[in-house]
Amino acid sequence: MQFTSTIVATLFAVTAFASPLKVRQNDQSPIYPGLFVPLRQDQPETAFGNQPTAFISQQDNQSKITTLTSFNLDPNYNTCSLSFKVSQGEGQLYSFTGTQSFAVYPSSGFSYSDVTWNTQPQPATQSYGVIQINTQGESNQLSFPCQHPYNELLLTPADDNNVDIWWTELDNPTVGLVLTQST
Repeated sequence: MQFTSTIVATLFAVTAFASPLKVRQNDQSPIYPGLFVPLRQDQPETAFGNQPTAFISQQDNQSKITTLTSFNLDPNYNTCSLSFKVSQGEGQLYSFTGTQSFAVYPSSGFSYSDVTWNTQPQPATQSYGVIQINTQGESNQLSFPCQHPYNELLLTPADDNNVDIWWTELDNPTVGLVLTQST
C-alpha cells in the first residue's frame, strides 16, 4: 500500500511540475508594422505617405528624419513588446551608421497620406525607451501598454549624436521591427 501511495504521489508531482499551469500569453505570432511614414525636418511641408523603408537620421542635430509607424493589434492583449531584428545575409535591406540606436515614442493618430513634419502629432514627452540595434540578431526589448486598435509610434534619433538608420521591411521581414502582445 505504501509503495502504491509513493508511486501516485511521485506521478502527481511529476505531472504538476512538467505540465504548464498556464499557457504563456505572449507566444503568439509576431506583428510587423503596417506602414512607415517618414517625416523630414528639411522638407517640413512635404507628405511622403506610406513607404516600404523606415528612416531615422540626423547630422549635427540637424536635418532630422523621423518615422511614424503603426501596428494592427489584437484587442485581447494589453501589453506590447517591441524589438528590432537583424538576420544575417540581408545587407542590401538595411544600413546602420552612427549610434545605431533610436527612441520610441507613443504617437496619436495620423493620416499617413497627409502628415508632414509640420503637421505631425505632438510627440509625447516620455519615450518608451531606446532600441539599441544588434547587428548580429535581436535588440533589447521595450514593453509598454498597447494602444488599441493601432499602436502608433514615432521613431526618432535617441540623442544628439549623428545617426543614419534605414531598413526595408518585406512581406515576411528578416530585418526590422517586431512587436508581440501579452496580457
